[in-house]
Amino acid sequence: MAHVNNYNPVAKFLHWSIALLIITNYILGLTLDTNSLYNLHKQIGLTILLLVVLRIIWRFTSKYPHKLPQVSETEQFAAVVGQILLYILMIVIPVGGILMTEAHGYPLSFLGIIPIPTLIGEYPKAVTHIMKEFHLWLAHAIIFLAFGHAAIAIIHHYFLKDRLLRRMIPNMCNKNEK
Repeated sequence: MAHVNNYNPVAKFLHWSIALLIITNYILGLTLDTNSLYNLHKQIGLTILLLVVLRIIWRFTSKYPHKLPQVSETEQFAAVVGQILLYILMIVIPVGGILMTEAHGYPLSFLGIIPIPTLIGEYPKAVTHIMKEFHLWLAHAIIFLAFGHAAIAIIHHYFLKDRLLRRMIPNMCNKNEK
């Protein structure tokens, strides 16, 4: 079934699952020094990476909604750039976390079952400190971009009164909008 006006259920599931996991992991990451939930943080990061890869595959193998006619070419270009940046960060941040874990000399596995191949060896603390700071700044950047993404969707919904947000919210479409 082609979803030309709305995102399909799989796309919606992946979008909202990834968004919730990113927010959760961001909060966890900010409090790691006090909560010691490093393993949970790493597992959520690996899950985000897996879901993002699935989302990219899904994006290129399924039908997606057409551009809304009231969205200008400039707005469309800005949206595409923002989405590309979000995708880059959704891949780079977890991969950076994997590399940082390995640089600290710790093995990594997904759910304690699937070992993640070691890509780099242990590095000095000065290097791992820089990696940690970079990981944190990238995390701030993805939250900033995601906030902008959400704010624009809310502006479209409440002020411009178009369907931009409704077509990504699960079960939020009229029968004649399908």
